[in-house]
Amino acid sequence: MKKLSPEILSIGDRIRDGRYRRHSRFDPVINFTDNTRITALVTPDIEAGPNNIVLNFLEGLKADRLIITSHHLKIDEHTLPRHTGLIYDSSLPGREWPDKIPTENLQTMKAVLMSKAPEESLAVLLKDHPLEGLHPGFQTNLMRRFIAGKEALIQGNFQACAGMVKGLGPGLTPAGDDFIAGMLWALHLNEKITGHDHTREKKEIFHVGYSDNLIVQTFLESATEGRFTPTVREVLIALAVGMPDDVKRAVTSLLGVGATSGTDSAVGVFLTVNAMV
Repeated sequence: MKKLSPEILSIGDRIRDGRYRRHSRFDPVINFTDNTRITALVTPDIEAGPNNIVLNFLEGLKADRLIITSHHLKIDEHTLPRHTGLIYDSSLPGREWPDKIPTENLQTMKAVLMSKAPEESLAVLLKDHPLEGLHPGFQTNLMRRFIAGKEALIQGNFQACAGMVKGLGPGLTPAGDDFIAGMLWALHLNEKITGHDHTREKKEIFHVGYSDNLIVQTFLESATEGRFTPTVREVLIALAVGMPDDVKRAVTSLLGVGATSGTDSAVGVFLTVNAMV
């Protein structure tokens, strides 16, 4: 029986040529690094993204090393042709943007977060009394840090907020770092809506949020540069130009990313956009 060869379905627009070693594997994801960033091989179950190479399958691939050139990818004994038509464009589209985000869309986003978010997520920050029901100790102290970050954000101090929440929480990408990514996404959206240049704020947030965790660092680099997965991009577009039902569908989809990662990022988007309205 002929052995199947993997095929490239899409390749992110932040993928660069080089030699990579395997960093980690969490099926259906194989992370590689050149010691400065993460490049991920994923299956269609994981969507396209600026740092993702989507293959038709990963099962059976040893994938200790990855070589990327302008013409091909080499994985194990497989050499895969690299075509420009496969490049995933992770930027926000060049389109007509409104001069403000509809209030009903923000209200819809909040309602979805309040009703559908996992209990252990940062959606608790949207409650009037987020400390209510928490037992004194580590979780309460952690939430106090997030509340302080939220207050700094409301006051327009993005840098201070990022510094307060950076690295907080468990997980491959801690909740605080997911929240910071959401802040950065919101600043890119606000640039489209208002024409205001947030380059300084984005650089400050990225500098404060710097992480030794390469997965987090690559995630924040992409967010700073305005590079998004399809799910994130759909949330930003729906907020700006969609109807409430579009917002509901897009936000619900983002909530399905990771255990709480998508939710925590969505909370960062909502609070940052709301602070700038």
